[in-house]
Amino acid sequence: MRTVLTHRIELKPNKLQEARFRQCVGASRLAYNWALAEWQRQFEAGEKPNEAALRRQFNAIKPVEFPWILDLPKSVPQQAIKNVGRAYQRFFQKQSQFPRFKRRGWIMGRGRFSAMDRESA
Repeated sequence: MRTVLTHRIELKPNKLQEARFRQCVGASRLAYNWALAEWQRQFEAGEKPNEAALRRQFNAIKPVEFPWILDLPKSVPQQAIKNVGRAYQRFFQKQSQFPRFKRRGWIMGRGRFSAMDRESA
């Protein structure tokens, strides 16, 4: 038997913090959707994509195509791309449906933050 303990905490951010959270959520959604599209493109081209290679590829284009993401904690896009890898892993193991693109507003009320993210906030 496996027990999972979590804590759900409601935050009451001020205006500046709320804007920062929204930036992080937007960057996460952008990275997830970019990685999902890139995974599909590589798979259709006959390549074998993986999340580590996608993270390196995203980091290479980030300064040119998405310079505003550089102001956010690096774990935000990194975790989103890891989530794409996990979504495909669960799909291939027949544990979930095919991964879908995230639309705006879908995850606005939820987020995952680590202690490391506090340093740059």
